[in-house]
Amino acid sequence: MSSFTAPLEYEATGAIAPRTKLPQYRLLKSIVFYVGKRGSDFPITIPKGYVTDFASLPKFILRWFNPKDDRWAKAALLHDYACSTHSYSRAMCDLIFLEAMLVLGTPWWIAHMFYRSVTLFSMYLSITRKRTYYVSE
Repeated sequence: MSSFTAPLEYEATGAIAPRTKLPQYRLLKSIVFYVGKRGSDFPITIPKGYVTDFASLPKFILRWFNPKDDRWAKAALLHDYACSTHSYSRAMCDLIFLEAMLVLGTPWWIAHMFYRSVTLFSMYLSITRKRTYYVSE
């Protein structure tokens, strides 16, 4: 079974994420997530000092879901990191996010709701990103 290697330790940076307007936090201790099973050949190491806003949720959802809840905070951190490194496809990052939430004991329906939200958001980004076209002369 997949697993995280350490408890989540973080501190507030005092900064606000520009896009989400959520507080940012700095990881105090690196964490490794083994995709698939513990000791697998697919570890993802989130380094000490990495900065995140955890789950970037719309404000109306924050009433019901705390981004720092133990049931998905590590998974959100992992997703942020995996997406930011550009080492994995967005689809792979989203699937790893789902796997991590289920490993953490997130209820199935919440894990799938968050997973569907990030996949829909990535589709939205791919449609709305400004494209630059070059015309040869």
